[in-house]
Amino acid sequence: QCSTGEGDCDGWCTDVYNDPYNCGSCGYECGYVEDCCDGYCTDVYSDPYNCGTCGSSCGYSEDCCDAYCTDLYTDPYNCGFCGTSCGYSEDCCDGWCTDVYSDPYNCGYCGSSCGYYEDCCDGYCTDVYYDDYNCGYCGNVCSWDEYCDNGWCTY
Repeated sequence: QCSTGEGDCDGWCTDVYNDPYNCGSCGYECGYVEDCCDGYCTDVYSDPYNCGTCGSSCGYSEDCCDAYCTDLYTDPYNCGFCGTSCGYSEDCCDGWCTDVYSDPYNCGYCGSSCGYYEDCCDGYCTDVYYDDYNCGYCGNVCSWDEYCDNGWCTY
């Protein structure tokens, strides 16, 4: 006779609550990325309540991506959704891939806003009204005998 929580599967006492080959009942086999959690086949690669292994829960703002808990609001490899990777000059800001080299509301890093007369040039807040290397807009360089005045290269 088998103990509580076990099933008699062809003469063998089996833990049907945790056995992926006899999950919930004898002979019920879980799939490739599944594990048997409390008698139910569970996808441990995407279930935030059983992430990576049974009973391993993700935090409040996290989701389970490829068996790892991750914050979809800040993870540049899982931005907004599992598997959404941000590009070279991008970071994950509030779940959106954002170019931190040019976004004046996320300049250099998420949440860093530029001032009223500034633009984000190569990840730095720059006063485009008086910067000789970013005059009027990013990358507009005044010639050697000019200076930037009110966004215009002037002699």
